[in-house]
Amino acid sequence: MDPISAFSLAANVVGVVDVAVKTSKTLHELYKSTSGFTKETEELIRATSRFEKALECLDSAQSQLATAQSPGSHDTTAAAAKKCSETIQAVKTILDQCRSGRSSSARAALKGWFRYSITHRGKLEELQAALESATRELKTSLAIATR
Repeated sequence: MDPISAFSLAANVVGVVDVAVKTSKTLHELYKSTSGFTKETEELIRATSRFEKALECLDSAQSQLATAQSPGSHDTTAAAAKKCSETIQAVKTILDQCRSGRSSSARAALKGWFRYSITHRGKLEELQAALESATRELKTSLAIATR
């Protein structure tokens, strides 16, 4: 076997081992989890909850901002806040579908990993990008409104 082929084979083996180790760590974490989520997913849930509370505070403060805002900027702020809220709800819905059923169940951990990693990961990444875009839009409208 020539050296380039041997190096390519070794790189492929290392890649497969790396994927296997990461997957087994995630499955073990789901197996031991009492909430049915990995630490990464729990952090996402906490972040969306904090953002949702901030949006609730914004809703309560919007009546005060309405007097200081220029015409039309209230609509922009409300639309951006609504977009953020809808995206957060979509993320929570998907994460609820990805919850691992029981703690210390290999089958439940495997199902939760499959739902999260294989089925819904792309959609969650799209929603994260949409949430970041909506957040920027909300920040811009708030900056204009409080100018």
